[in-house]
Amino acid sequence: HVLSTNKDAVIQRLYYSERGAVVNNIVIAEASVAVEFSSDPDKMAEFDENLPSKIVQIKAQVPTPSGTEVNRLQALKEGEKALLLAKSDLSVLHVWDVSHPR
Repeated sequence: HVLSTNKDAVIQRLYYSERGAVVNNIVIAEASVAVEFSSDPDKMAEFDENLPSKIVQIKAQVPTPSGTEVNRLQALKEGEKALLLAKSDLSVLHVWDVSHPR
């Protein structure tokens, strides 16, 4: 979902599942994606993929019911309402209202 946009960046909401963790979670995050972006070759040498991202911020983590594994996520947005649907490894469908994640 695009949350906002300005001349420099687009703020988007991301949903992904953590698998193999002690408790399986659905992560709700926001990313600030530059409208025009190119990497400075001199700074690429300093890049460390193990450091936390400065452009992605985790807003909430939702434990899956009974620790089930998420096989598929679908985000739906209608006006101000945002729903997240997850199909588990047991073929059970779970629905969350993620309009205002905490």
